[in-house]
Amino acid sequence: MGVITLKIDDELEKSLRARAGQVHGVKKGSISASVEDAIRVWLREGTMEDHGEARLYVATLGERRVAEAPSLQELASQLRLAGTDPRDVVIESLPGVPATRRMGLRTRR
Repeated sequence: MGVITLKIDDELEKSLRARAGQVHGVKKGSISASVEDAIRVWLREGTMEDHGEARLYVATLGERRVAEAPSLQELASQLRLAGTDPRDVVIESLPGVPATRRMGLRTRR
């Protein structure tokens, strides 16, 4: 088991201790369990499938839809098969990428 020492804001620490106590109980290891949960969520954040959201990537050339795929690698393969240069198309993700990103501790309710 690894040991990481870090410094956080006093207000954040108070909030973390309170929330960890609510979720994991007021016992030894509740803060570590909460931080581990948050790190796991943060590491998974790159894959939208883990959050139940399906993403579709669409490549358009002018007004014409050239290819669509659930991942950028598959989209690149389809463009290669179609003989289309990826620099010539506009690639859009559906649903759109949110304008704001949330960071921080998220626990189960």
